[in-house]
Amino acid sequence: SDPYFKRALTLFGSLTSQQKEVLFEIMRQVCVDTAVRILSVIDGLHIPHGQDEFELRHGNEPPLNGDLYNLLLADIEMTRPTGT
Repeated sequence: SDPYFKRALTLFGSLTSQQKEVLFEIMRQVCVDTAVRILSVIDGLHIPHGQDEFELRHGNEPPLNGDLYNLLLADIEMTRPTGT
């Protein structure tokens, strides 16, 4: 019932198979870029202007940061479809 979603479905339905593939590649890249940005903040590699550093913790465990960004990038490289 959401008008935005209906318009998006109409647009998607009008695309060729090749255009749909390109759209999914773009969506995947946006998701990766967003996740990398979030993990770079958690890892302390990027601190938004005017913000203090912070640590992600679970209970009394050591902070969960420092390698998340690199782990994601390594995983992306291992799962990247061939030809991209």
